[in-house]
Amino acid sequence: MGQVSAKSGSAKAGSTLLSGLGFHFPAKSSTKPAKQLCIGLRAAERVGVAQVSFIPRKHTLTQAKGAPLLGAGSNQPKATREEVLSTEVVHANVAKPAGVLLLFHGCQHSAIDWWPAQPSCPSCIGLPEEVRITKAAAAHNLVAVALSSRDRLAHRCWDATWPVEQCTEIQQVGKVIKQLLERESWNQLPLYALGVSSGGAMALLLASHMPLQ
Repeated sequence: MGQVSAKSGSAKAGSTLLSGLGFHFPAKSSTKPAKQLCIGLRAAERVGVAQVSFIPRKHTLTQAKGAPLLGAGSNQPKATREEVLSTEVVHANVAKPAGVLLLFHGCQHSAIDWWPAQPSCPSCIGLPEEVRITKAAAAHNLVAVALSSRDRLAHRCWDATWPVEQCTEIQQVGKVIKQLLERESWNQLPLYALGVSSGGAMALLLASHMPLQ
């Protein structure tokens, strides 16, 4: 599907997560934890992954007991849709969270793509690849949190202007994440971000904006 490269190496837990999502690391890599990972895919879109906090040794991304690696069948966590600071957010908790995975959609998409329709998210549409990712996250005991971009009328892309100081959307995204994590008591968990297309660029911007734990 593609090759994952990390110039500064990769943390073992990060490798486990990405392998679970269907990506594979080269056999030889450095032992230093990676601060940023960028997945290059030979496809229509690009996916960016950023590790925005290091995982303490007590936090290991292990597959939940009895859960299939890629979440086949009914292993779909309950998703809840809400608005946080006027931003659409959909999130799914797990019984014993080992971390939080932030999800950023691509252009013409939204936070409701990542889970199928259900009473707590009747507007969710559950696109196949997105659902595959959230099931894999649940199998690795990760709380999945998807946000929608501010642009809901035109291209629905993220404003991923570089340098980060000129990005008008990153401040709002940071506030939404901070409020949600504190409210749900997830703020002490390791934090990751994964994005597609313009969402991949937003994930990488986020790594330079939010402080590492």
